[in-house]
Amino acid sequence: MASSQRTETIAAATGGNPETVAGCGLASEAASAAAHRTETAEGAPAAPAVTTLSADPAVLEFYLAVEVHYHRSRQAWFAGMHRWTMFFTILFGTAAAAQVITPLLIGLLVASFAAADLCFDFTGRAVQHSDLARRYLAMVREFAGGKEDETVCKKILSDIIDVSGDEPPVYNAAKDLAHNLAIQSLGRDGAARAAVPPSRRLRAHVCRFDSV
Repeated sequence: MASSQRTETIAAATGGNPETVAGCGLASEAASAAAHRTETAEGAPAAPAVTTLSADPAVLEFYLAVEVHYHRSRQAWFAGMHRWTMFFTILFGTAAAAQVITPLLIGLLVASFAAADLCFDFTGRAVQHSDLARRYLAMVREFAGGKEDETVCKKILSDIIDVSGDEPPVYNAAKDLAHNLAIQSLGRDGAARAAVPPSRRLRAHVCRFDSV
């Protein structure tokens, strides 16, 4: 979702307006996101605005929900990739595989899967996203206990800024899917949803989709 469109959808999801959402605070890392259509519940494109984060309680609640869904999905994807690479490494290293595949090809396959797991660091990246999800969940718990307190909201905004320094590059299609999950989990079904075509959905955790 383009940076000019994400604020409009956040505003719709939180019941606010783009000017309030964009009024102060942290500029979202989604400002570098790919530009594609965002549709409302009626199918109309969302209007452009500037993407920022504020201490408004509704905005914070929605932002935290998006981040938790996003990092959990990234964690699950990397953990799954680690399990599959280990599965194929073990499978092709068995004596049974040697009965149907030439030794040279077996060696190549085992080395390829092991190298992929090592080079792409699937386990390490799963742990990284697990840690980020845990930190955002801690903010959710704190927010739930003091969402009406302006001091608490400002502290959470400050914490989000701190955590953003540890964020890896954003995969924008995965973030858009998390945006839609946040709308669903918070019961804001009338809010604007990110339009994620099937081609992007399938590659959400592989391509960043930074360009238009």
